[in-house]
Amino acid sequence: MAHPEDENGGEGWEYEPNYPAKAAAAEEHIQPPLSLPSPSAPTGQSTLNGVFIPCTQSIIGIVLYSRFGWVTGQAGIAGALLILVTCTVVSFLTALSMCAIATNGKIPAGGSYYMIARSLGPAFGGSVGVLYFLGLVSSAAVYLVGAVETLLTNTSYGIVSTTFDIRLLGWLGVFLLWILNFVGMKYVTKTSLGITVILGLTVLSMYVGFFTAGVRSEDLPRGITGLSWSHMKENLGEEYSAGNGFDTVTAIFFPAVTGIMAGCDRAGFLSTPSRSIPRGTLSAIGITTVLYFSFFLLFGAVADREALKSELGMSALISWPTMDGITVGIIIATFGAALQCASSAPQVLSAMAQDDILPLRYFKYDVNASLFATSVLIMFFVTIGHFDSIAPAVTMFFLLFYGCVNVACCVLSVLNNPSWRPLWPYYHWTTALTGSILCFTIMVVISWWSALLAFIFAAGLY
Repeated sequence: MAHPEDENGGEGWEYEPNYPAKAAAAEEHIQPPLSLPSPSAPTGQSTLNGVFIPCTQSIIGIVLYSRFGWVTGQAGIAGALLILVTCTVVSFLTALSMCAIATNGKIPAGGSYYMIARSLGPAFGGSVGVLYFLGLVSSAAVYLVGAVETLLTNTSYGIVSTTFDIRLLGWLGVFLLWILNFVGMKYVTKTSLGITVILGLTVLSMYVGFFTAGVRSEDLPRGITGLSWSHMKENLGEEYSAGNGFDTVTAIFFPAVTGIMAGCDRAGFLSTPSRSIPRGTLSAIGITTVLYFSFFLLFGAVADREALKSELGMSALISWPTMDGITVGIIIATFGAALQCASSAPQVLSAMAQDDILPLRYFKYDVNASLFATSVLIMFFVTIGHFDSIAPAVTMFFLLFYGCVNVACCVLSVLNNPSWRPLWPYYHWTTALTGSILCFTIMVVISWWSALLAFIFAAGLY
């Protein structure tokens, strides 16, 4: 149900979610479904705390720390930058579409799901919402597996075997995520601020390490000799190992540009969502893109090809002043990215349950049940136990979700529905269409059969 009352300082049309269910509950004197956010959640968050920090934390993750050198070694500097530009264009165009949809009305908690459901209907929104939920769950698993992999690669720690250790420590990480989210969103926010500081310190230590690698080359593994033009020329072109190609490298890299919906997922906690979401999201995309661009150049200039391909822990090895301290920082920063995903996913699940489209009725009345189900699914993905096996799943889920967001914006713009009046003016149906075509094309390039299965799965949900 929509009405033109504008009592929220210019937020535009306000949508009333699940109006028939609430009306029926009132007639039967039954308490309507629980609303999100919970009473303990903080409200009135700023652009910095509510959007920019969550988005930046979700975007910068384990791919930077453990796979950037490998991506540079496989695709070369030129190929790595091409992958970066392609994936960034996808995230940027999707962000433009998201900002238009998000500023078209008041978006409650579970914002990314409600954006689609209230724009193109709950049936379409429910099918796309499941994809986004699975994307968040698999992303949290990728971050946890990557954090444990970093620990095992950079230290002599071990229990039984690498695969067993990744699963066991990953399960412990899932339990810690559940505890932090169970005690309340306000504690997640406080934790995020501290993790963001650690994230900044790890990035700074990597920059210092790159520029001092030349004087520390004797203490570094063979092949890491310091910044030089000869390395940059040698690593300019591609040199894929057997079984790898542009498609596989792109699939593993793409999770590094996801996380742009983290601010929209917290729309119910923001003071002014219509201003905070566009500013915070686009700022996060811009800053992380500049960081990624510089790191690809530095990785390509600091080591030879063999070292780039083999040293998965190069980010910690090359950092200054100590590898052990930076390893701890990388693990904490990566855990923070997992925390952002694990805190958003239950809200999306509860939001879908409130629309009664999918058989999720149990999660409508108990937010903690959504959190528990999310944790179980994260544990399932962690059980796979291998970073390179989970990352492509994250890529497929998010590409399909981003494509649907762009389709929604394109359709609403072309139809020119009277209720379509977003406060965000910097979008066009052609940019949305381009974004959707790019998403679906990349899916097919990465794996046509996986893309076909994803399309069938989404159609089946619809």
